[in-house]
Formats: sequence, structure tokens, C-alpha cells
Amino acid sequence: MPKPLRAIIVDDERLARAKIRRFLEDYGAVEIIAECANGMEALTVIGEQALDVIFLDVQMPEMSGFEVLRLLGESHLLPETPPLVVFVTAFDHYAVAAFQENALDYIVKPFDYERFSVALRRVEETISVAAAARRYQELTWRVVEEQSQKQVSNLRFEERFVFKSRGKISLVATPDIDWIEAEGNYAVFHVGKARYLLRETLSALETRLDPAMFLRIHRSAIVRVSFLNSLEQHEDGSYHAIMRDGTRWGVGPTYRDAVRRALSL
Repeated sequence: MPKPLRAIIVDDERLARAKIRRFLEDYGAVEIIAECANGMEALTVIGEQALDVIFLDVQMPEMSGFEVLRLLGESHLLPETPPLVVFVTAFDHYAVAAFQENALDYIVKPFDYERFSVALRRVEETISVAAAARRYQELTWRVVEEQSQKQVSNLRFEERFVFKSRGKISLVATPDIDWIEAEGNYAVFHVGKARYLLRETLSALETRLDPAMFLRIHRSAIVRVSFLNSLEQHEDGSYHAIMRDGTRWGVGPTYRDAVRRALSL
């Protein structure tokens, strides 16, 4: 059985909230997480709960529905997959602005159950299509990853790196490298308390390092997986990688999925 839709109702009018609640209960397969009488209450709930859809009034005291969405975007409270928005309002002239905010539907008061159920079916269909797209993407990633692993198994990676500085040549075994960061045109190798410079990009180095041993977490950082101590996950879905020496690096958005797959998160 599909999971019920998780919804909140945001409207300053008690009777309007009651009507939407009644229609949601009549429709079924909907879990009403909260009813909010103003924008501040809505911001709190949205920041704390995983939601599928917000039924949002436009004109409310102190903070309009559009301001709620703007503040959500600025505060980074929205998850990677934000909830759908259905505006429910007495004013039809905000419709263009609502769809510019990527609203899924715009219901003008007064409305009946038939019109409201059309919006709910749109919500269900949109979520269903999005879920199918995610499953397809996961399957595609799995196939690509399997092919990459086959190709990787045929590659030879660097067993050691050679560094030259002031007439001294240092040989560093690859498993001894803790992490590597970009610094201008150089890559800085951190090996215990020692630092070594190599004139090479991280992208080029990435092809020379065994991906089973090293993980790129940021455009400017590659870390040995066994040198990672922990990951901190934040409310906006972002991560901070914490290494065994206490160094912290934000995991770049481009690398989040790869990090999650590598660490089986």
C-alpha cells in the first residue's frame, strides 16, 4: 500500500482550515501533520517535518504565503526534495505569481470537493512520477557503478608518490596519505604531520588513486576513507566530514550522492 500523503494546512481563517481538513479526511490516504494559522507556525513545522504537500493561503497577517516560500528558500529549511505547494486563496489575481513560484495548483475560494480532489490527484500523480524517476535514476547509477567497478578492476593505481623539494626526494606510500587538498595550482598531500606539494589537479590525481581507498568529498578535497572519523548531517541535507585529526570539510553538493553510496548511507 502506498504511504499516505503528509500534508500541512496554512490559513489564518479557522473555517477555511476546517474545510480543507474535512476534504482531506473525505479523500483519505492523507496524514495531516499540522494546521498553521500564520506563516511563522508554518516555517517551524516545515523545518521540522518531512512533508509531501503544503496547502497554503496567500494573504495572511504579517506574512503572506509568498513570503513563507521566500523565507524557506533563504533559510535552507527545505529538503533536497521540497514539498509540493497548492495555493488556496480567495484572490484569483495571484495565480501567475503562484505558478512562478512553482506551485502545483491554485484553488480559488469558494471551492467544492470535486475541485479540491482534482488538486489532490495532481499531488499523487506528481509524487508517483517523481518516485518512478528516482527509482530509474538509482537503477541507472547502479548500472554505471557496476560498469565503473569492472573498469576499475582492470586499472593500476599509484602505489607511491614521489616528491622533490630543495634537493630532497621523498617517497610516500599511497596508503600513508591521509588526505589531499587543492591549493592554487598544487595539490597538498597530508601525511601525518607532514605536507608535500605536487603540481597536479585533484581531478587528475583522482584517476591515479584507488576509489576503494580514496573518496573525493569536495572539489578541493580527497580523503582516505579509513581516515574519515564521522559525518555530521544537517537539517538541509548537507554533510560535514570530520577526519581523524579533527579537520572538517563540507561535503560538496556534487559529491553527496557518491559519498552516501561509498559509505552505504
